[in-house]
Amino acid sequence: MNALIGDVGGTNIRLAVLRLDMKTRTSTVIKPITKISSQGVESLNVAIQQFLKDFKGDEENWPEVGCIGMAGPVEDNKVWMTNVTKWPICAGTQIAQECNMKEVKLINDFAANAYGLD
Repeated sequence: MNALIGDVGGTNIRLAVLRLDMKTRTSTVIKPITKISSQGVESLNVAIQQFLKDFKGDEENWPEVGCIGMAGPVEDNKVWMTNVTKWPICAGTQIAQECNMKEVKLINDFAANAYGLD
């Protein structure tokens, strides 16, 4: 399974695509971490679409799912970025639909860090 992973803050967005092997619990980098200025794009959706443009027509490497750590409170898979006030609300369901993925989960960035402790 291929996954879009990301970290979004008020200064930068970091995105990557990994191929996840759920049996061995390992991953392979398909597209390495790319840094995009949060202030330089009109929304998270636009940043993700720009990042994924290299995969147009490449179904083998297109991410099926996504998980993005966000700097802010997450409620109902939605985040209002208080430190990027020009952005509309970020909604995981909308990102998944616009980017042809099964599911995109938005989680708080501190929660994302905590998942990595194990």
